[in-house]
Amino acid sequence: MESFLLIAHYVMLRKGVVWRMLSAKNKAIPGYISTEAQRFYERVIPISQTTDFSDSEAVSQFRKAVHSEWAAVTADIEFPFYFQEIMLDGVRAVRISTDTTRETDRVILLAHGGAYVLGTPEVNASSAILLAQATGIPVISVDYRLAPEHPFPAALNDVTDSFLSLLESGYAPDQIVMVGESAGAGLAVSSCLLLRDKDLPLPGGLVLLSVWADLEGTGDSVTTLIDADLDFATPAALYDCGPAYAVGHDLGSPLISPVNASLEGFPPLCIQVGAREMLLSDSLRLASNGRDAGVEVSLDVWDGMGHMFQALPALPESQKAYSRIANFVAGLA
Repeated sequence: MESFLLIAHYVMLRKGVVWRMLSAKNKAIPGYISTEAQRFYERVIPISQTTDFSDSEAVSQFRKAVHSEWAAVTADIEFPFYFQEIMLDGVRAVRISTDTTRETDRVILLAHGGAYVLGTPEVNASSAILLAQATGIPVISVDYRLAPEHPFPAALNDVTDSFLSLLESGYAPDQIVMVGESAGAGLAVSSCLLLRDKDLPLPGGLVLLSVWADLEGTGDSVTTLIDADLDFATPAALYDCGPAYAVGHDLGSPLISPVNASLEGFPPLCIQVGAREMLLSDSLRLASNGRDAGVEVSLDVWDGMGHMFQALPALPESQKAYSRIANFVAGLA
């Protein structure tokens, strides 16, 4: 079963595997991105296959294949990193640190990616490890429950409860930075909406990487960029995961598709997105919503880059992205 995230391509290319799928795309890779990125994207074939989420065996095999690929990328990271399992008010999480992690009263709470149906803190940990390395701050990655076994609002509740548990343990709200990747970035925004609407404290800042915030796929870029998207051959390769998460609920609900919400009262936002991904509109619309609400917004559109390029440690663009994130986080202190 094929993965629909960029990191899976990375493993297969590193292993010399040729991924043969039919695709009508004729990609033009810009010459101004790094040599490493050019070589990588020239060989990536966008994903078109989807999964039957009503078939438990198909879901199991899907996860097994993708998780194996993601874990191999994590294992490829050359500097030391460390995992420590912890519990946050009954929610499993993993504290991730590296050789740069320092004594600090700050913490990063991370919601990993995986379209609500994939991922654990250990198997797709490359982003969390690179984030800990760049900032020197420990990262706590939430092992939130996955759909289709645990549909909405299970994942949202797990991320929100983890944040509240950190508060109960003694962290001040502004000592916590919440970070999300793809669907996890959507969860981070939705968690802040839920906290705000309950008059509860919010984190000191939000970092959103290639955010999936519109599960209905109404954004302009779904149409205008699908033929240029470096990772998805068809919107269905991603959007078929949405109903598996939102079972019985409106896909357009702000807690499921936070692009439809007002961001009034939100902390500063750092948004990064590739210009060659159909989810570009999700980031642009969230940035606009934030500015309309008077929120401080840093929007970084990476020309020539695909979905969650930050997960690939070998790309110079990834290293630069984390340097900018580290500057944003430092500025919140």
